[in-house]
Amino acid sequence: MIPRREHVKAGPDASFPTHRTRRHGFPFIWHWHPEYELTLILRGRGERYVGDHIEPFTEGDLVLIGGNLPHSWSATVRRQRWCEAVVVQFDPMRMGTSLWALPEMQPVMRTLECSSRGLVFDDDAVRDVLAGLPALRASGRLVRLLDVLTRLADLEPRPLCSPGYRVGPSRRDQERLENVLATLHTDFRDEVSVGPVAQMLGLTPEATCRFFKRSTGRTLIQYVHALRVAEACRLLGETDDNISDIAFEVGFGNLPHFNRVFRRERGMTPRAYRKAVPS
Repeated sequence: MIPRREHVKAGPDASFPTHRTRRHGFPFIWHWHPEYELTLILRGRGERYVGDHIEPFTEGDLVLIGGNLPHSWSATVRRQRWCEAVVVQFDPMRMGTSLWALPEMQPVMRTLECSSRGLVFDDDAVRDVLAGLPALRASGRLVRLLDVLTRLADLEPRPLCSPGYRVGPSRRDQERLENVLATLHTDFRDEVSVGPVAQMLGLTPEATCRFFKRSTGRTLIQYVHALRVAEACRLLGETDDNISDIAFEVGFGNLPHFNRVFRRERGMTPRAYRKAVPS
C-alpha cells in the first residue's frame, strides 16, 4: 500500500520530538518521513516492516531508520496486554551543519548514511541510555541523543533492506501497488499467482514480475514468503502449536517447503528459531 507521509513536529522548546508510547498493541501504519528515527521496543512483540524487509521483533529491538524510508511496527493484542516503545525523530541539519562537518562527527555521519537501509543494533548500554531520554529536559535530550548516536557509530549494525532497494517509488507506481500490497498483507495465506496480480495492475504477467521486483526489491513469491515466515515466527514464539500445523496455517503446502523457505529467510530452522526466542 502507499506509505503515508507523517508530519513530524517538535515542541516549542525542542528541535526534535521524542516520546515514550504505551498502548494495546501497535497498529500497522505504513508511513515515512524525512526525519531519521530511532525506535527502541521496551515491551511487546510482533512484526517489523522496513522497506522490503520483514521480520519479527521483541523487547529490546533497537532500530535506526533513515529519512524517507517506509516502515511500520505491527503487534496485535493477542497474549500481550501492553506494548511500549521509545521513539526519537530528528533532522541532523536542524542541529547546525557546522556540527556535522567536524571530524569527530564523521563516524556518526557514516552511520546515518547507512541507515538508508535501516539498521538494527544490539547493545544494552545504548538501550539504557535511550530509554531514559524522554524523561530529560529539552537540552538534556539533545546531549543524550548525540551520546546515543556516537555510541551507535562504534557498533556493528545489521542492515535490513536489500542493497538494491529504492526508497520511495514514484507516485504513479505507488498507486499501482496500493491494492496489490494491501491484498497480499491480508491474503498471504492463500495461494498466490502472477495472473490475478497482473489483472489488478493492468499489466502482462511478464511486466508484472519486472514491476513488482523493481518496486519492492523482491519477486512476488519472495514477498509472500516473507509475509508467511514473519507470521510463522510470531506463532512459533507465542504458541505451542506443532510446527507442521504452523506451516499449513501460514500458507505452505508442505513441511519440507516451509523448512527450506524459513531457513533461507532466517538462517535457521523453525525448531531452532523457537528455541532461540525468549520465553
